[in-house]
Amino acid sequence: MPEPRLPLTPRGTRNGFSLVELLVALVFMALLMAGMAKVYQSSMNTFYKSSESLSSGRRNRMAMDLLYDDLNAAGQYLVNLTSYPTFGAGNPGFYILPNQAYAGTDVPAAKALTDQLTFYYDEALPFEGRLFDPTGGSGAATFATTSNADLVSSQANVAKLDTTLVVKFQDPTYADMVQTYYNTAVANNRTGLVAVFKDQWGPMAVTGVVASGSTVTFKPDTAPDNEKGLPTGVNPLNKDRHFAGDGSFPTGLPSTINGALSTSGAPVLFVHPAQMVRYTIKSMALDPANPAVGVPCLVRQQGDYATGGFVPTQETVIAEDVTGFKVYLSAYPDPGGDPAKTWAGWKLAANDFSGGWTNGILSTINTQLTSLGLTSVPNTSDPNWFRNTPLIVRVDLTTRTAIKRAENTATGTTADYQERTQTLYMVPRHFGLSFN
Repeated sequence: MPEPRLPLTPRGTRNGFSLVELLVALVFMALLMAGMAKVYQSSMNTFYKSSESLSSGRRNRMAMDLLYDDLNAAGQYLVNLTSYPTFGAGNPGFYILPNQAYAGTDVPAAKALTDQLTFYYDEALPFEGRLFDPTGGSGAATFATTSNADLVSSQANVAKLDTTLVVKFQDPTYADMVQTYYNTAVANNRTGLVAVFKDQWGPMAVTGVVASGSTVTFKPDTAPDNEKGLPTGVNPLNKDRHFAGDGSFPTGLPSTINGALSTSGAPVLFVHPAQMVRYTIKSMALDPANPAVGVPCLVRQQGDYATGGFVPTQETVIAEDVTGFKVYLSAYPDPGGDPAKTWAGWKLAANDFSGGWTNGILSTINTQLTSLGLTSVPNTSDPNWFRNTPLIVRVDLTTRTAIKRAENTATGTTADYQERTQTLYMVPRHFGLSFN
């Protein structure tokens, strides 16, 4: 008996897709996915570019904030309020060396130029304490000296000093910082610390600093004129003694000097004197993936002042990927807006001390002051001229993105960095205090 045959199904009623239909669908899907991938890639590139641009701007602002604070300390003389420090002609208290080349990075040589901003100041530790009596004398439970003979009225009486003076702080961290500063200075043969007694602003070089809890004990330096970097001629012990243990003052001094009677010891400020700071760009090996090519960084260098020239002993990276650092000075804004007339150092080609600073930037400032009829004379014969001249300081800081991208070029075919420049204008706090 023949087997029954299945009925034929009409072609139009079959389920599924043919091979041709599947291939067509796959082609359209591939085109759609390619378009979506392109949009996704473009979005991610835009995101990364924006993030890097924001990061570059953030580095600019952070560097500017630190530079602003430092420039406000330029020319801050705390050890001696009655006479200026003595500067060497080749290392004055404030100067700019333009167009200094830096190497070791991928920045083209024609652009790898930086200004070097150098200035002097006495570095005050950002806290203070008070003289303290740990012996339980009549000044117990108050801040006072360890005895009436602690601080004397003449250098000849140094032998009468007690073993130590004691300063108490609000927090043990402050005491530790004083000892750290002192120990670092001694270990590196650097300028030490000076204790400034703020009741009569009497400076005293210190030695033998020891921190214990929230107090610091120390001895006055017995040779303050020649040690610890104090300016020549300063005699820290020629002041009348400060608050005695019973809270009284030395007799015979007018109240206009001492102020009201108090049982509190004199407030004490610790100062790291005669410091020199320099801002410049330097190549730093910060990229472990490519250590042979350095990253251009804005660095802050610091060291003890020396008449023979600046010798840094500390170096701090302020910002990475900094390709340009320019500093200009101005005694007045030009009404016509000509930057060459307004900003001393604008497009200056010289790069040495004589042509770049003395006969370049400084000479232009002299010309500006003369046109204004001012009598301040900023020249090498007056190394403290900037203290008498209210100059405007302009800083142009250029940073770049960390990665090269094609989106940063006009053609979009070759990768490059994106650069961003921000500008700081300010009159430093210690500039222009008076005119001669």
